[in-house]
Amino acid sequence: MKKRMTITIDKIDKGLIKGQLVAEGKGKGVKVKFDIIENLYNIKDNKIIIEIRETPPAKLDKYIFCGHGYEVVEPKADAFKERNYTIISVWGILFRFEPKLSDIEPNKKYYICIKPASQ
Repeated sequence: MKKRMTITIDKIDKGLIKGQLVAEGKGKGVKVKFDIIENLYNIKDNKIIIEIRETPPAKLDKYIFCGHGYEVVEPKADAFKERNYTIISVWGILFRFEPKLSDIEPNKKYYICIKPASQ
């Protein structure tokens, strides 16, 4: 499974933690909100590609950021099934996708990689 989304960043705001920014953007049929940790990576272009994959990419040098994580699930099964968004935590860096990504499975490792759309 490899999901590729071209996202236009609408805004980047300061987060609650020092060095944290929160980016929001939209793509074809999806909204995304995610953390940017300034000491780890920065978004310079307003158009990016986010890939969600089951395996790491062969060449990491074309990405601004690439890390692995898991879907954040609700402790109550009913609440988890009813929510209309997906949250994936990559080392505590949160990525929220709306509407829910139907092909993401709980307890399965995913790689989220970001690169400029110009590449």
